Amino acid sequence: MRKMHSDMFWDATYFSSDRVLRFTRSSAAFPSTEAALASFRALGAVVDAVIADAKGLLMDVRSSPLRSDPAFEASSKTHLDVHIVRFARVAVLVATATGKLQVNRMKRERGMDIEVFDDERAARAFVTG
Repeated sequence: MRKMHSDMFWDATYFSSDRVLRFTRSSAAFPSTEAALASFRALGAVVDAVIADAKGLLMDVRSSPLRSDPAFEASSKTHLDVHIVRFARVAVLVATATGKLQVNRMKRERGMDIEVFDDERAARAFVTG
């Protein structure tokens, strides 16, 4: 296990034994779109550092505040999605039915090949499978 990044919004840890990168979202709200972009850029650098070895990405967004405003969604689509699609398997771990609906909507609208889970064991099994 190797901690790759940490800021007030995300922690990134790489599990080389499973070849899985885990992004864990904090409960801190982005104060601006610029702050979100800076955080997404940092996550992109982590992906660049491990993508040659990694096969899966587990995004734990259970603590994340729900947010669906157009400016934020556009920035995440432009600056985060480009890194997510580089993985063979992507699991998004959510805490609520509302979170599951939101991620499934984004998945559908963006044409992304990701799976949504509310069970951590199932999510880990998927990304390591």
